[in-house]
Amino acid sequence: MNLTFLVGNGFDIANGLPTRYVDFFNGFQHNPDNKLYEIIDNDVEKWSDFEINLGEFTKTDKFKLLYEQNNKNFNTDINEIISNLNDYLIECEDSVNFHESDDFLEKRNDDLMNFTRDLKPIQSQKIDDLIFSSNVTNVNFVNFNFTTLLDKIFDDISDFPVVDNANEKKTIFKIGSVVHPHGEIQLYPLIGVNDESQIEISELDELAKKILIKPVAVENIGNGIVQKIENGINRSDVIYIFGMSLGETDKIWWEKILHWMIEDKKHILIVSNYSPDFSYVNLMDMLVNEGEIKSKLIRYLSDKSNEDIFDNQLFVVNNPSIFEYKKYIQKKKDEISVKD
Repeated sequence: MNLTFLVGNGFDIANGLPTRYVDFFNGFQHNPDNKLYEIIDNDVEKWSDFEINLGEFTKTDKFKLLYEQNNKNFNTDINEIISNLNDYLIECEDSVNFHESDDFLEKRNDDLMNFTRDLKPIQSQKIDDLIFSSNVTNVNFVNFNFTTLLDKIFDDISDFPVVDNANEKKTIFKIGSVVHPHGEIQLYPLIGVNDESQIEISELDELAKKILIKPVAVENIGNGIVQKIENGINRSDVIYIFGMSLGETDKIWWEKILHWMIEDKKHILIVSNYSPDFSYVNLMDMLVNEGEIKSKLIRYLSDKSNEDIFDNQLFVVNNPSIFEYKKYIQKKKDEISVKD
């Protein structure tokens, strides 16, 4: 049995790190000569999805006006933003202490053993049957964040047994390493779009294209991470997407996962969907949330005749209770010190 978690910024936010792009733009002292910062500061909320908006901005007359005569200035501005974001996220991580108590260790292991606890009972049972049909459950993490909070929590965890007493079955949970498809703090954090359709390539020089189209950027880094993650996805029996928006700038991954679902009808995709207004009182809330996730994923399905994969292979978790470690994370400071 192979279980893969894909984890996004919702994890860091849920655990108290101010890592939204809006937090960064509002919390970091800008260079007043950076024209891109100037554009963003005019409407920070609009730029909350920085990557997709960056691509759209390159298609505007405003972009041409600012950068057409000197594309190097754009490269300099975007490079400065990436460097500033790196420094900001370092400060975010340095601003907290992580307390590894016995209670935390118990909670961490329980989250893995009972990651199905927020599913519908019939869905949970289906996955439990998969788990206990194997002697070993291999657990791997794909961390789409630049931060390493997830790594610190799960990197050093030892193998442990999980027992189904009712049916007298046992499996061993083996925890693999955490990998970062888009880089991490101090190691090529990548900001950009999924492909050429999301950016006006005619307005960019070759260097900008190699930086801002993420699959191209990863290839230039040359660490083989895409193939490693793709192999992990293909080996998986269950994939759990946690704290991710299923946005278009990561389209390559959603297409790979949908292909994985189509290839084997036994493959199960779990997607967490956080909504502050969700209530277990109203069935409508659950159905609406499930419909939202399905609608997002359908966008990446090239052959709509395969929509049936969402009927039996897609499980949506509303406001999951796993991966909440905020009580074990203490702030050192009241605010990020890079803002003067």
